[in-house]
Amino acid sequence: MQKTKALFAQLGEQIAAVDAKTKPLRAKRDALAAKIAPAEAEMRDLAQQVKAIEADGDLFNLKNEYAALARALGGKRMSEAPAA
Repeated sequence: MQKTKALFAQLGEQIAAVDAKTKPLRAKRDALAAKIAPAEAEMRDLAQQVKAIEADGDLFNLKNEYAALARALGGKRMSEAPAA
């Protein structure tokens, strides 16, 4: 039982030492996350707006049709297509 108590105390000290090393890093990480959160929310909102516009414009099907026409015109890639 004495060995168990000693081991328990030793492990507690090791855990405390690791926690002491990581505490300042966690604080920096959390502060950075708090700064980034508003930008992330705005990015999600913008991504949703882009996705809605692309869906309304049927962009996926337009690109598929465009690619089919490009292949019919000689297999040019979209990157080689003339500017519209």
